[in-house]
Amino acid sequence: MAAYYFFYFATLGTLIPYWPVYLKGLGLDADEIGLLFALLALGRIVSPLIAGTVADGSDSRMGVVRGASVLASLAFVAVWWADTFVQLVPTLLAFGFFFTAGLSPFEVNTLAHLGTTPEAYSRVRLWGSVGFIAAVAALGACLGPLGTQIVPITVAVLVTITAALSFWVPEARRATTETPPPPFLAQIRDRSLHGLLLSSFLIQVAHGPYYTFFTLYLEDHAYSSPVAGGLWALGVAAEIGLFLAAPHLLARFPRQALYSVALGVAALRWCLLATLVDAPVAVFVQQLLHGVSFGLHHTVAMQYLHRLFPARSQGRGLALYAAASFGAGGALGSLLAGLGWERIGAEGVFLCAGVVSLLALQVGRRIEP
Repeated sequence: MAAYYFFYFATLGTLIPYWPVYLKGLGLDADEIGLLFALLALGRIVSPLIAGTVADGSDSRMGVVRGASVLASLAFVAVWWADTFVQLVPTLLAFGFFFTAGLSPFEVNTLAHLGTTPEAYSRVRLWGSVGFIAAVAALGACLGPLGTQIVPITVAVLVTITAALSFWVPEARRATTETPPPPFLAQIRDRSLHGLLLSSFLIQVAHGPYYTFFTLYLEDHAYSSPVAGGLWALGVAAEIGLFLAAPHLLARFPRQALYSVALGVAALRWCLLATLVDAPVAVFVQQLLHGVSFGLHHTVAMQYLHRLFPARSQGRGLALYAAASFGAGGALGSLLAGLGWERIGAEGVFLCAGVVSLLALQVGRRIEP
């Protein structure tokens, strides 16, 4: 499971920081880059719900993961012939759909393996963060001498390895004595779930400018590619530290308090990035805060979902979370960032992200402890 997480997120560690650089090298502008990133996230709205429903109703969650992983690797092959905006649209739609479809069933399979110790999830998931760092650091060093064409090559290799590893991960046994869950429509009427989904949607909207334009933003302010890669790696290293500390934090502090801290820190991050980007120390500090704004938020959200959905409906529950946050929130965040980048300026976009994070904080208070 750790190996799958490593290579899955190593793929994202190539796409998120360096795909905008590759697209800019093809001659695309900020509007087109933002839209293409939105299309990558768009697959997360529909595909997790379909995959989660199929996985919950079948005897093989890993069968869904394997099928989606293989189709994602095949879909990415078309990138070799796509070098215009119009050609990239269907390619990235197909790749985004299949690449994200398998993650929710895989997460449920991981939680099923962990059984009565779901708090250990963060110690398995942190290997995804290690993979992200490895990809960011390695590609940051190679981008200068090898050029931007190394980006799609690296993605193709990593997504193929991920697909191969999906056949190695065993299927977790389902509980034979589990009480049938209540109807899914009844479960999604829960007010705490509404607060979780809406706040997660908003916090991913706020992260949109960061995921889409952070590397280009740093380059515009005279940071080199290796330095940008190092800053990405620093943020994910902070995320790893949080995942390691998460079991202790969850045992000591209320979930509601930790969740509020994560959302509040996100607002602080984006304000620092908007106003002090030319101060390396400030940029360094706000990257350290990624461990809280993303790592703590995601960890606490997973604990809430484990409580809100019993095992037989966890696939759809996690898929609903992925669709609302990384899917709809990520897509809208990338799209709005692209539209605003040249109209109100990068600093204005990040200040808006700070305001959206504060809205997420207000909504997150609806979640019951």
